[in-house]
Amino acid sequence: MPERKEILAESVRKLVSLNLADEEIIENLKDVGISEAEAKMLIVEAKTGAKKEPKTGLAGADTPITAEKAPIGAEFSLFFPFLQGRSSPAWPNASAAWLGLYGSNNSGTLWRSMMESIAFEYLSWVNILRSVGINLKKVVGTGGGSKGRLWNQIKADILNAPYVTLERTEGAVLGNALLAAYGVGDIKNLKETVNKWVETKNTFNPIRKNTDAYMKIYNKREEILNGPLLEIFNKIAELHEIKLP
Repeated sequence: MPERKEILAESVRKLVSLNLADEEIIENLKDVGISEAEAKMLIVEAKTGAKKEPKTGLAGADTPITAEKAPIGAEFSLFFPFLQGRSSPAWPNASAAWLGLYGSNNSGTLWRSMMESIAFEYLSWVNILRSVGINLKKVVGTGGGSKGRLWNQIKADILNAPYVTLERTEGAVLGNALLAAYGVGDIKNLKETVNKWVETKNTFNPIRKNTDAYMKIYNKREEILNGPLLEIFNKIAELHEIKLP
């Protein structure tokens, strides 16, 4: 199996060959847990080092860049991201699963299906708000999950609402600093300060044809999830009660 550094280096070489800006490459690498310093070093090595033949198979599976080439709906491969159960609604017996995989699927399909699955979970919560008359004007994303352009567009399409990212992405740290400053008297008006500190970076608007397609997938996904898959989750949970030698 290829070493982590070798996989990363190959992925960065591919990105550099596509003439992507360094900043865009760095942001994509951050999405998979690579520090900015390491990302810059990999870019320099890719630009100055000897060229290597691109690898086949899953050598690029360490990066979600391949997801951009996968079609909307990820070829109808459905991922259910319940690695620690499902929190809302509370399904402690739920577990992660892929359905609908075929030999034609690749790492891009898997990456995209994971991104879409989380957005579908968000939609299930948003639908609860809409059902009680709360109109969703926009969604503001913070933290690492707001840094990927592809994922942001997927969330906008699935939620059918503008998805807004901020110049300062770390909301928790910013909030703590704001409250601390207010507590010691350095800030007099919280609302005014928040409006000054929180600046919009990008807005991803839903694409109608994508939203329409996603709604058809979502409805079928919900039918599978709340019917046979829920029963399967409970059966799998029973397996954990078996005492093995």
